[in-house]
Amino acid sequence: MDLSAEIVRVIRRQRMLRAGEQVAVACSGGADSVALLLLLNELKATLGIHLLVAHLNHQLRGAAADADEAFVQELAARLGLEFVAERVDVAARAKAARANVEEAGRQARLEFFARLCATGRADAVALGHTQDDQAETLLVRLVRGTGLTGLAGIYPVMEPLPGIGCGRLIRPLLEVRRTALREFLQERKQAWREDLSNLDPARTRNRIRLEVLPRLAELSPAVVARLAGLARQAHHEEAFWRVFIEERFSTL
Repeated sequence: MDLSAEIVRVIRRQRMLRAGEQVAVACSGGADSVALLLLLNELKATLGIHLLVAHLNHQLRGAAADADEAFVQELAARLGLEFVAERVDVAARAKAARANVEEAGRQARLEFFARLCATGRADAVALGHTQDDQAETLLVRLVRGTGLTGLAGIYPVMEPLPGIGCGRLIRPLLEVRRTALREFLQERKQAWREDLSNLDPARTRNRIRLEVLPRLAELSPAVVARLAGLARQAHHEEAFWRVFIEERFSTL
């Protein structure tokens, strides 16, 4: 797969970006977000965009989290890109809100991205979610119970960001497998950081990633692509009904 051509195709088909926009690449230091950063940096002239690198330190893994931040800052400097970082005590937030840590972290990230857009630092924030993430999300929601909205999975574009009326989240890698991104990084001899919490079997998503999907792949090697295709179809259905219902409501 020609990853660069694939990313350009997805960005243009989904109308993710416009020439002249400032794009913040959310980079954790993991393989997916590092690959996204390198790809967009190589394509910025083609797309006519400006980049900055955004990193949120969740302060959950002590020295390892600080090392992730330092790694991303060094990578941004090597690429000649502006680096923006914030630190949030996600564990304390979760305790105060009586929420789980994953949800508190997700909310903290959304607030960070919203601040970047609300202050004019970015027009859009690019995230490194992959086709594998889409498949895992779909299975997590099926296990917990869901409807059509849940089956739509991770949206390729979310606009505007909640609460600020501007900005957008984009996911240019949503049709790309993780393995392709790691091969890309290995070809570029680019290192990345590994988050060992992704191996914790106590987390539902990790068990689905490490145990359930490999077993399903034994039955159907294309299971990840097929689950992602189901999410895409559900997203189209949901979009149709949302527009149809709003139009009928206004008419009536």
